[in-house]
Amino acid sequence: MAGYSLTRDRLQQGGFFDTGLARRLAADPVGLVDVGARWGISPEFAAAAPLFSALAFEPDPEEAQRVLDKGRGQGWAGFAVEAKALGRDERPLALNLYSRANNSSIHPVSPRAKVRYALGGFELERVLSVPARSLDAIVFGDAPARAGEVVKLDTQGAELDILAGAERTLHERTVCIITEAHFFRLYDGAPFFAEIDPHLRGLGFTFIGFSDFQNRSSKRLDKRTHWGRERVFQADAIYFRDPLDAKETATPRVVDVAVLMAVLLGYFDLALEWAAFGEEIGLAATDLGAAIDRIASVDPAEPPDEIAALLAAIERDPRHGHVLVGKLVDRYRDLTTFHDIPIGPTG
Repeated sequence: MAGYSLTRDRLQQGGFFDTGLARRLAADPVGLVDVGARWGISPEFAAAAPLFSALAFEPDPEEAQRVLDKGRGQGWAGFAVEAKALGRDERPLALNLYSRANNSSIHPVSPRAKVRYALGGFELERVLSVPARSLDAIVFGDAPARAGEVVKLDTQGAELDILAGAERTLHERTVCIITEAHFFRLYDGAPFFAEIDPHLRGLGFTFIGFSDFQNRSSKRLDKRTHWGRERVFQADAIYFRDPLDAKETATPRVVDVAVLMAVLLGYFDLALEWAAFGEEIGLAATDLGAAIDRIASVDPAEPPDEIAALLAAIERDPRHGHVLVGKLVDRYRDLTTFHDIPIGPTG
């Protein structure tokens, strides 16, 4: 389980799907909206696909068909793909298709950033006119009843426009948002994290953390042979409508969805905290603690095995020892910090 990724097998072996929470959500699946689903629905959701009714958006029609084909075999409670873009309203959008397809955006790439950071895969191939709608129009139109309880945005700079067209959804439905956030101007006109954060906080969401950090530098030094820091480029920002911040209005459904997403995103302690509140308002959750304990536990043999594998890899390829160590660190980068855990005679 290198890097402690969460898989369906691990959830199954931990007994998660046998908990009262999972049974409630299997009977009434969580409404997931995944915007920018190129390559398929994100793995953190697919691990618990039977508990989700998923609605994916991918504006490139050919890729939308591939996403649909892939999703059909993943066991979703419900699954649909729409080949359209989301925005503030129903005006068509111009989609810039770049040589690396996942770089495509409604915003043109910044020539200055492209040159400064020697970015590959941003050669413009064509511009595609794509139909667009607001998320509110879809959710409160013909979408599944629970659509929008969880919203994931990976749209290369279109995030704030989509959020602006989803305010009713966010207010009435959404419990968890995962949105790509940029920290420097890769695309001209795209928002920074500093613009997205106050928008979501103003709608009552609480920032929980980042995942999948990506950094960039001008590559004047070779990372294979030198160490140092790089400028933060982008990350996924995670927000929840925290039930403990609004106890008077938090419904059992909000708590269940929040607990599920906290588990899938690896916030196990937070999931237990919210589950304890759920019990206060009548949600049976006594079996959840044992399941989370099994899912999150570390076998004492795992760290030595991983270190031994790392040392063996370095011995085979000593020229890349620095990189191999860095890749191990990358797998743990988003996990808990340990500065508050003493080690020693009193630890």
